Amino acid sequence: MLVDDFAAVYRSVFQGVMIGDWLEARVMRLIKKWLPDWRLSHAQIIDPTMPDLQSRSWDIVVHRPVPSELHLPPPAYEDEGYPLLPKALCCAAIDCKGRYDTPQTYARKTAFNVTNTAITPQLEILSPTVTPILFIMASTLPEQTVVSRAREHGLSAFVLAHARDHGLMQGHAHVTWTLNGDSRQQPPLQEFKACLEEAAGRWQAAHEVVEREGL
Repeated sequence: MLVDDFAAVYRSVFQGVMIGDWLEARVMRLIKKWLPDWRLSHAQIIDPTMPDLQSRSWDIVVHRPVPSELHLPPPAYEDEGYPLLPKALCCAAIDCKGRYDTPQTYARKTAFNVTNTAITPQLEILSPTVTPILFIMASTLPEQTVVSRAREHGLSAFVLAHARDHGLMQGHAHVTWTLNGDSRQQPPLQEFKACLEEAAGRWQAAHEVVEREGL
């Protein structure tokens, strides 16, 4: 259903921004069902050990509630997401992609500083406690090629479909999408869900240890 709905949007609108906004909203709704006790924000992430740097913005950051005493910039309105989050409260950061083949390029993107001259890879800000994820609707490369390249560069990637272009038909590009995962027990969407649950579980376990040691 998700792939069919996304394909309908993808083939209907001419501006990519609308497609990205739709996909982000749909994936966020799924994650809220899977992890109801967690908060979701479209945000940048900060690490107090790197005070001059911030990550790039991630479409969906999975995090715990933000204590008011941290004095972070507020949500636009109540129950909406925060624009800036401390790394310690986050377990996963997700970027949603429509058609995408180059996770290695994404992994090389640098963090931000005030003058936008930072050379530190943004994934260094997230490592090792925040799981960085690319949620990709379709790729023109084989699924395992994209997944392997992502893994080699410190990213988890999940590719729902394989896209094939067939040239122009009546002035429009004709594309067919084939769902990935038919030959294995767990399709990519379920693997994505499991990855998020694992990230949330690791965060919870780590903080339970900290709480016990603090007693």
